[in-house]
Amino acid sequence: MARGGTYKGSGDNERLQYAVNPDFSTVLQAMLFGRNALSEARDFYAANDGGLSASQTRTYQELVEMGADREVVYDAIQKWRKIDKDDSLTDGEREAAQFELVRKLKLTNEQKERLHDDLSRSSRSYAAAQEAQKQGISAETYAKYKDATANLTADKDENGKAINGSKKAKVLDAIDKMQLSKKQKDWLYLDAGYSEKDIGKAPWNS
Repeated sequence: MARGGTYKGSGDNERLQYAVNPDFSTVLQAMLFGRNALSEARDFYAANDGGLSASQTRTYQELVEMGADREVVYDAIQKWRKIDKDDSLTDGEREAAQFELVRKLKLTNEQKERLHDDLSRSSRSYAAAQEAQKQGISAETYAKYKDATANLTADKDENGKAINGSKKAKVLDAIDKMQLSKKQKDWLYLDAGYSEKDIGKAPWNS
């Protein structure tokens, strides 16, 4: 209880079952009536979800050490897990929902980045999705773009050598097909790591 929650296991396998703020009234209630009398404990057992994984517990602990509110972080991780398990969502919808969940939390930007990037199953960072949103590109659209271009490879000639510029052409074609403004496509072009000096040659600018 003094550590702000109930844990199971130890060391690298330690898992948080539920979080509580270890203030005087909470500690007193637990001492008088047992920790299972706490509302957090009742919610945990009612949900029957097994608490956080070991890696999620480490993320939780790191964020609390960074000054984040322990209950905000715990609730956010539980909501993230529910989104993860929602089979009705596409990958893009899932990533968008998780980005929005984190964006709306009362945490610092640094804490949001740590939470999102530690929990995410994709390579898309919180900072990149946040910047895309500033450009008017939704998290779902950005996720779809990254998925569409993630596995593109260069064509090869008869000797098995990569044909110069063939992968870039595929990426630009994927960007060009998106229902976005020229300015937004330019941003995706730069986000892909291509030189600004050649941006005028992109198909949407030709």
